[in-house]
Amino acid sequence: MNAGIDKRVLWVFPVLACVECALLARNLFVLHPPVNVIMAGCQALLVVGLLAAWLRARGQQSVTVEGLGPIIFAVLLSLGGLVLLEQALTHQGLLSANLALLLAVGGALVAPRRRFALYTIVLVVGWLCVILTHVNWDIPVVQQGLLIGIGLFVAGSVNILRDMDRKQLQAARDDAVNSAMRDPLTQLWNRRGVHAVLPSMIGGARTLNSGIWCAFIDVRGLKLVNDTLGHAAGDDLLQAIGQVLLDREERGQVPARWGGDEFCLFGGGPAPESEALAQQLRDEISKRTTVKAAWDVSCGVATELMRSVDDVDRLVASADEDMYRRRGEQAR
Repeated sequence: MNAGIDKRVLWVFPVLACVECALLARNLFVLHPPVNVIMAGCQALLVVGLLAAWLRARGQQSVTVEGLGPIIFAVLLSLGGLVLLEQALTHQGLLSANLALLLAVGGALVAPRRRFALYTIVLVVGWLCVILTHVNWDIPVVQQGLLIGIGLFVAGSVNILRDMDRKQLQAARDDAVNSAMRDPLTQLWNRRGVHAVLPSMIGGARTLNSGIWCAFIDVRGLKLVNDTLGHAAGDDLLQAIGQVLLDREERGQVPARWGGDEFCLFGGGPAPESEALAQQLRDEISKRTTVKAAWDVSCGVATELMRSVDDVDRLVASADEDMYRRRGEQAR
């Protein structure tokens, strides 16, 4: 699930471009030819890239963290490349501190793990190659290595903590979504959950030119169980029903708790026969509950060539009517 972000965050790109322009001007006057021209040309390319990324991101309807990930990776890698280039051309060992800082920043901003690993490998290997270009550094290579090592340690620690936080946030978000779409007692889908998961079944059925069936399941005697045996017994019965219906998810069916003692089972293809399904459910529920009397199961089945999830309520109503019709016939 992609997380949307405020587009005002994108202003960091033109701000960074302005900072790079200031550094470009500084390098033109401070560095000696032809180093100043080489650095200025590379920095100008980076400025153009930053502005292009800003304009492209602004033109998108929505901006997500995942969508900005490759851009952030490219920007940080380009900045690291500029630092390495300047260090190779000027032989200033202190620039290793800038590289260490970029490594630490990458630990916080670059994800996923493979991209972060690639980022650190490229910068560290680049630094090692730069070290080989010169012998007499103003700052000893050992001290530069210590700076890079600190940068790697900070980067790795921050990246690990960030990944842990992301996983915890994802788990919390999944729990919240699950709580909103599942019945807490039976763990079956609620009505909101059905409207969320059924479109994929409808799409598959339309591809095969087949209908969606709904089995409306009514548990008779639940109130009597609650009144005579207690609500704990009623909950035990409901949980047993939930376990039996959840087992049918493995067959590609969608079980839901539609009301207090009313349940629905959705599926594609040939519909089950209502009496046979009712008997199967009675047998399976009886094996999973300690409540052995005072309850029964009635089923009604309806099938419809559904075009969208908006047709669900009509399909359920048809299955409900079929259940009451069959119950009336049995009472005669």
